[in-house]
Amino acid sequence: MSNIVKPIIFVTGKGGVGKSLFAAGLALNLSAKGRRVLLVELGSNSFYQNFLNIPVVEFDPRPVEKNLDIAIWNTDSCLRQYVTFYVKVEKLYDIFFENKIMREIINASPALKELAILGKITSGIREIGPPLDYDHIVIDSYSTGHHKALLMAPKGISKVFHHGPMGHHSQKMVEVIKNAEICEQVVLFKAEDLPTTEALELVQFLKDEFGSNPQLVCNQFLEIPNEISKSDRADLRFYQKYMEQQQINLGRINGEFLKIPYILEEKTGMELARALSEEHINELTRQ
Repeated sequence: MSNIVKPIIFVTGKGGVGKSLFAAGLALNLSAKGRRVLLVELGSNSFYQNFLNIPVVEFDPRPVEKNLDIAIWNTDSCLRQYVTFYVKVEKLYDIFFENKIMREIINASPALKELAILGKITSGIREIGPPLDYDHIVIDSYSTGHHKALLMAPKGISKVFHHGPMGHHSQKMVEVIKNAEICEQVVLFKAEDLPTTEALELVQFLKDEFGSNPQLVCNQFLEIPNEISKSDRADLRFYQKYMEQQQINLGRINGEFLKIPYILEEKTGMELARALSEEHINELTRQ
């Protein structure tokens, strides 16, 4: 099993498998080892603000605790920073990008949206724009289908624009994603039919398109609790049936993967993330 200690770490998986919780736990684990970590959400609405009880999550990183900052990045904020960093006059951004025609062009070109976000994620490594002074950037990425689109955006753009700034930046982004010393892909799944299928398809896609060797993580791995196995027969039958299906789905996987058990205790979001960090993620971050 590979160690997740790369500068850029994408965490993805089918919606509902716990990727956001895992990303937070991973970020906490790395920061506890004394490394400077930035945890990034993608989108416009913050999940972590309420889940981790953080006062506010914005585009500019904010500290959560020692060595750990958090930010949320979307298309508009990433594109605005990129353009104004080079043009130096923010008003020019408003003139060119906040008018109706240009807004319709951007909305009609999904690849441009993904390119803006992926450009921000890889900007520190490529030394483009404001520096990102972190040892690790943990990306709570989109679910599987949208994550594919995010990674494929620079490939598509570079085929259209062979020369010029857009083509050059797109090619460099692809190089970063393909570089196993820089970029890591973590694919979460639950041992159920559809999440397992999507995870395996994504792993194959990442291998075929980028030569990646993603880290598979089975979240909410279930074992029969002792108190149930000794008492309630109905609950015991439910657990046994679930575990039969779990075993079938895990049997579809070739190679190693990490199992994270189902946490049954009632905990707050931060307590859950810390439990993952301290009890289950160390295996992935040892050096």
